[in-house]
Amino acid sequence: MDEMVLSLSAKGPPHGGISAHLAEVYVAQVSKQTISTITGKVMDGMA
Repeated sequence: MDEMVLSLSAKGPPHGGISAHLAEVYVAQVSKQTISTITGKVMDGMA
């Protein structure tokens, strides 16, 4: 799931858009907070 979120995030939609996409396409409930946590880990690692 992390890789999917990161891939979608790289394309630029806001976290709410990513959450909605995952719910629509994959029937997966992923909160905006969870998306922020996932992307934050990557950003921290890059810093």
